[in-house]
Amino acid sequence: MSWLLYSVLANLAFVGLEFVYRSGTFSTYWNALPFMLPVMLVANFLLFHVYRTSPSFLVGWAVLSFGNIICRFMTNWLLGEPLTGQMFFGIVLMAAGMFTIKFG
Repeated sequence: MSWLLYSVLANLAFVGLEFVYRSGTFSTYWNALPFMLPVMLVANFLLFHVYRTSPSFLVGWAVLSFGNIICRFMTNWLLGEPLTGQMFFGIVLMAAGMFTIKFG
């Protein structure tokens, strides 16, 4: 499997975890842990393969980060939380930093 596909799947797994945590599906971390542990293990397995097989650490990091930004926008929208100007500016700065490292 391509490292790009590993990156997409890892992002979906991590953002899925964050969605469940933020949505209040479970009352405590300890209640969530038995259900979320398999997803955590799969997400870290995928992350391992992103960094192990990408052309370089920074390329893997940049692609993973860009995918994560997109997924977090989707999570924010699915949770019905407003996107403030400050949040948007922070995301833009993260993306700018990623591109600066990749192409600078």
